[in-house]
Amino acid sequence: LMHHRQLLDELKLEYEEHAETVRAEWNLDRKASMEEYNRLKQQFDKLRLIQFEDKQQLLREQREVVKALQTQFEEYRQTAEYLFKIEARKLEDKLRAQTEKYEEE
Repeated sequence: LMHHRQLLDELKLEYEEHAETVRAEWNLDRKASMEEYNRLKQQFDKLRLIQFEDKQQLLREQREVVKALQTQFEEYRQTAEYLFKIEARKLEDKLRAQTEKYEEE
């Protein structure tokens, strides 16, 4: 009986040591996993912020390009209207001259 009790005490002690070792390993693994998770989360948040800033920059550049194109188009339109008016005046003058010449004849 004493031998069995001693054997049980030894097994209990072994079990407690093993349980403590497993708990310590689990805590270390959990700590490492949490550190990895936190590192990855920070990296993700940083990359997401960089991507957001890049998108904002691209949007600003796109707006600038659109504004420049609108300005160029307005200048083109004004130039085209000016040239059209000049050509229209030339044709009017030519028509008037032909009309006067026709009336003289």
